[in-house]
Amino acid sequence: NKGEEGAGRRHLTPAAPQPKRMRTPITQQQQQQQPRRKVKSKNQFAYMKIMADNKPLSYPSDKLTWDEVSKHNSRHDCWTVINGIVYDVTSYLDYHPGGKGELLQGAGKDCTQLFNAYHPWVSEGAILRNARLGPVVGGHCPPEMVAKSHDKLPVNATNIPGVMRPGGVV
Repeated sequence: NKGEEGAGRRHLTPAAPQPKRMRTPITQQQQQQQPRRKVKSKNQFAYMKIMADNKPLSYPSDKLTWDEVSKHNSRHDCWTVINGIVYDVTSYLDYHPGGKGELLQGAGKDCTQLFNAYHPWVSEGAILRNARLGPVVGGHCPPEMVAKSHDKLPVNATNIPGVMRPGGVV
């Protein structure tokens, strides 16, 4: 068998050509959207590690009114409301993947609509667990306290069930 040419070798056949992937058609509304800009931020996993090592925040629950939330509206003292829960996101500003500016749009306001538009798959409770102050008290969010985006919202962002809007939940 020593002299047999190709003994012990496998013969490889070329791979069959793969079909080209079909792209989902882009709607006119999607074409009009501005592309998301990339920003430099700190590692979000580092933030989660830091927060896991910290104790949860505490604040008197009867004091978490819309008026109180509105006072915490700067990069040095930043609270926001997501799905009826008040979070102190001051320490998260440097870690937000979209940058400080995006997060500051919700400073001192209810940013539920923005959060759900850009992050429908994200659990804010998991990321911001130790930044949670408690549920906002005092009824529905006043219309002037609903955070608005400077950019166009993603397609169907305003049609997300459960998004808090002025006057209640849709």
